Amino acid sequence: MGQPKKIAFLCYDTAFFVRHFRPAVEAARGCGFEIAALLPRAPEESVDFLRGVQIVRIRAGRSRHPLLSLVPDLMSLVASLRDCRPDIVQVFGAHGCLVLSLASWRVSLPARIYTVTGLGLLDIDTRWKHRIARWPIYRFLRAADTGDRTWFVFENATDPIRLGFRRGRPKHSLTLMGAGVNTSELSPEPLPPLPPLKTAVVARMIWSKGVDLAVEAVSGLIARGVPVELDIYGAPDFHNQRYLAPQILEQWGRRPGIRWHGHLSDIRRIWREHHLGLVPSRGGEGLPRAMLEAAACGRALVTTDVPGCADFVRSGIDGIVVKPNSVEALMDAIKTFVGQTELLERMGRSARQRVVENSTEQLISSRYRALYSKL
Repeated sequence: MGQPKKIAFLCYDTAFFVRHFRPAVEAARGCGFEIAALLPRAPEESVDFLRGVQIVRIRAGRSRHPLLSLVPDLMSLVASLRDCRPDIVQVFGAHGCLVLSLASWRVSLPARIYTVTGLGLLDIDTRWKHRIARWPIYRFLRAADTGDRTWFVFENATDPIRLGFRRGRPKHSLTLMGAGVNTSELSPEPLPPLPPLKTAVVARMIWSKGVDLAVEAVSGLIARGVPVELDIYGAPDFHNQRYLAPQILEQWGRRPGIRWHGHLSDIRRIWREHHLGLVPSRGGEGLPRAMLEAAACGRALVTTDVPGCADFVRSGIDGIVVKPNSVEALMDAIKTFVGQTELLERMGRSARQRVVENSTEQLISSRYRALYSKL
């Protein structure tokens, strides 16, 4: 038998890779690949699905000003790829996609997969530095679409259009509904008693997630005597240019009916104790994992009409979709569920079924396995 083919996974956020991309690694293992993971640091603890995976340290590319780190990131990646010599490289995240597209001009890569997990602040922040950077970065990403052995993976139907591909799609692309969640571990449990209506936001504490909108909406309802509470789970992402400072989160947590808990890894416990998931995103999403986790646990969702979020939630079926950046719209949607056990249960069942049909780890892994086989 010949030498096994080698696949290298590239991600500039180790925790993000570990949390989201087990299905890709398992698919590569099922195809018989030798596997390497190019990461800025090794996982902090043993991760079972990374057993036998070669961890290659690359220069950390995450910073509050990613473009400033582009040249050293590129040099580090080119050196690592020349040492690693993979047959396929799959990259996750917009920054990594940009660096790999540039590296492909310096090193021969037989096959590449660009996994676009959302466009982030670059696509939604109206400040001048993002408006200026958007055009050349999107152009470099389009230029990566070079032939039959280059594929793009998206998590929603809008991102390829926003990137400006001809006819709205690259030559070869695949759209997956998220990175996949384990629906055996995340399963529905009975709703807690009503009242009050217990809502939760689970997210990185950054501006684009719209946590402030949820705080103002719930505070407004409480001021009007509506029996509702909000729990916020997540830590500030200090690498993000618009992170939410701990002082602000602590101030919100002192408001009546609102609590900030920081990061909590026990997702089942969160949704066991809450009725409704709030995902008030301003945009830049691929498809939020927190949304899929809440749905897998049988919880209805209130979210905004932005790419990714609106791709998953069918308004009136799995939850309610409202216009972005509107506290009043959020208040109206949340109020719809007050005292409505049957509505919460019905929409929660539908949300769970949508995950089962579209977003399980097994399904996403099978889609990746088919893609790797093509390459």
